[in-house]
Amino acid sequence: MNFAFASARPLYDERVHPRVLIGPRELAAIQRRVRSGRGRKIMDGLRVRLRPRVREILDAGDDAKALAVLEGGYFGKTVFWNLDEIAMMGRIDEDEEAVEAARRVLLAMARANSDASGNTYHVPHTYDVLHDLLPESDRALVRNWLYERGVRALLSSLGRFYLGAGGNMNVCTLISVLLNLLALRGDAGVPDLKPEQDKLTDRLRREAIQA
Repeated sequence: MNFAFASARPLYDERVHPRVLIGPRELAAIQRRVRSGRGRKIMDGLRVRLRPRVREILDAGDDAKALAVLEGGYFGKTVFWNLDEIAMMGRIDEDEEAVEAARRVLLAMARANSDASGNTYHVPHTYDVLHDLLPESDRALVRNWLYERGVRALLSSLGRFYLGAGGNMNVCTLISVLLNLLALRGDAGVPDLKPEQDKLTDRLRREAIQA
């Protein structure tokens, strides 16, 4: 694995999305790679698996029914499987129906003030990937929810340290906060995140030692 520290800084400075797990250059590269070979085989499999879920979401009559399509478990926070995959398929394939399905679920979560912003990566990744395709009213709704529920509330929910088998709980919560913070950072209307960033960094340092 190759990486360079601060390589995404220009994207944040220019408020470019996507950027949390991939950037615009990687998205273009993925689009090329899925045209043939293993990449195409992987994407064909995703399409077969995800397009029926997309149709179910689009046919759902209200927020609760749309959320029920993907709601798949509870691990301290509600998990909505496949949401980020549907969003990514929408971007890679330029599939308007997939984008719309992911958008509907994301907005339904925000309107319901769901605890799903704490399920590690599905939600911030979806917001980040779809950001440029969302109208400002949608972005405002989601980012306010992510900030209050996925950053501030999650940081405040952290209690004592857990050792051994329980050590992953706080670490996973901190990963959720980190990804939510990265997805929001630099967006218009988001308050200064430095206090939360400093608290997160300090807690990550201590939890990493304990875990």
